[in-house]
Amino acid sequence: MPVSRENREVVANALAAFLRGEMSEDAFRNRLNSIWVGLDQNAVQDDYLSHLCGLLLTKTLVDLSALSEPAWRQLVRDLAFLKSDLEPTRPASPPADDPDFSAQVRMARWHVLGLAVSFGLGLVVGWWLPAVCCVVSFVSYATWEWRQDKARDKERFKQWAKELAFAPFECEEDWLAHKRLLEPSHLPEYDPAIHWRPRTFSLAKKFWGAGASYLIMAGLALILAFMYAFSVLIWPLSLVLMSLCPASADRGSEAPGQ
Repeated sequence: MPVSRENREVVANALAAFLRGEMSEDAFRNRLNSIWVGLDQNAVQDDYLSHLCGLLLTKTLVDLSALSEPAWRQLVRDLAFLKSDLEPTRPASPPADDPDFSAQVRMARWHVLGLAVSFGLGLVVGWWLPAVCCVVSFVSYATWEWRQDKARDKERFKQWAKELAFAPFECEEDWLAHKRLLEPSHLPEYDPAIHWRPRTFSLAKKFWGAGASYLIMAGLALILAFMYAFSVLIWPLSLVLMSLCPASADRGSEAPGQ
């Protein structure tokens, strides 16, 4: 797909001026916005340019008012990419299915067995035993699943960090080969006095902002409390339904963790 060379040059020049400290954040945002709103009507559609402008304007990529050194390096690479005619290669999306579903089914079957025993003993000991076991089962299963997700996400993030270490370039060699395109921009070294300028707010705005944050957190905590309470109530039924699902590579009565 062809690139919008003219618009890329405009954004690249504005980005270079901003990185040199010659253009304010507001002026840079206005320049980006004027380019972004007209990209859809442009005869040449540049997906990378549209994506970059959108990320910068919405502060999804970096916070322009408080640039850290890694964010600075990211924008420097974006500047070199804007001056090229390259298009970024998109990393492959991770699989949508859960690779540990069979392990979850086996774990659910063990929990069903444990709850069935607790309900049987509850007829003798009292109703409190299955109630306590239901809560313990829910917490232990959720903790086990969280640990599994955390370990899997750690590997995914490690892979993504490796793939995006020199983004939008595909690899370090590609980045170094195009780094010479930055020479005409005469970029300075990263300077916190220039690039780290977080916005300051009045005491009243800080007060109302903190109050609103606490109210939102309290509301979320209340919603989560109701959600977890309801989840515990239907937990035995959820476990039974989960245990009835066919598990691939089922290992029968093998205990979890073996």
